[in-house]
Amino acid sequence: MEENKPQYYTEELATTIRKMTDEEMFALMYQMEQSEYWPAMMRYNQIRSSYTQSAILVADPVKEPTIIARNQGIMLGLADMQNAIIMMWQEKKQQEAENEKLSAEGTDVE
Repeated sequence: MEENKPQYYTEELATTIRKMTDEEMFALMYQMEQSEYWPAMMRYNQIRSSYTQSAILVADPVKEPTIIARNQGIMLGLADMQNAIIMMWQEKKQQEAENEKLSAEGTDVE
């Protein structure tokens, strides 16, 4: 008998995702980096990475290659969004520095 559990991935969420543009997504991701939630996400990633790294180190590569591969995949997945947001931040800071330089030289900046 199947329990009646609430479904997280609702039609409303699916519609919101479908309607969101890439530009909107990146803007929200950038806002997340500036929020109180960013350190929590980074801490979670650090904790999970530590667990997965430990699992990789103790696994026997001959007997348990699947465990190693699975944990390597987890580590890559944990780092993906964090790295994407950090790269956006770096690009934004670089663009701001270039704009400041152009402004100091008296060149119009868009």
